[in-house]
Amino acid sequence: MNLPNIYKYIDTKYNPLIRYLFVLPSTEFLEFLEAVSLRRSIGKENHGYEIEQDFIEFWDVSNEIENTVNVTFQEFVEIIEPLKQNFIQEFPINEKEIDEVILKILNKKPIPEKEFSGLEKQFLNELEWFYRNYGNEWSLDDFSNKIKNNKKKLEKTLMYLSDMGYININHENKYSFEILRLPNNIN
Repeated sequence: MNLPNIYKYIDTKYNPLIRYLFVLPSTEFLEFLEAVSLRRSIGKENHGYEIEQDFIEFWDVSNEIENTVNVTFQEFVEIIEPLKQNFIQEFPINEKEIDEVILKILNKKPIPEKEFSGLEKQFLNELEWFYRNYGNEWSLDDFSNKIKNNKKKLEKTLMYLSDMGYININHENKYSFEILRLPNNIN
């Protein structure tokens, strides 16, 4: 599999995982994720992984010395995110399908799509505009007066966006967040 350049900068302790991904054919990426979601361990000639209760142990013996790394399921999902994006671009696959497999890996239930209210649509439109023009770290206090004055009503929307992987909410201020990606469409 062609790995994005970002993997050049990842900590070398993850080499067994990176080497496994490198020898994995692109066409088998979704099958690999499904195997992990079903908690199936796989070993090949020099690379493989074993699923434990709370982590995945990747191993590599290509240099005749066994090298292993244990990653939590959350770390695994974060590490493969650039590959997931490349896979979606390379193969015409429904992004929702791959996201459902990732939720299974994390042992989370899919979150149903939401019909947004007028206030939520305005917030999402402003969110997109701020993100595209000024960056990804924001607070509801940075938005229009209508949004600022309805912070309490937007708490559930922020939680929904966080659960869907669109934002990370600041733990010190529940109205501050980092935008990770934009929702595909606003109902």
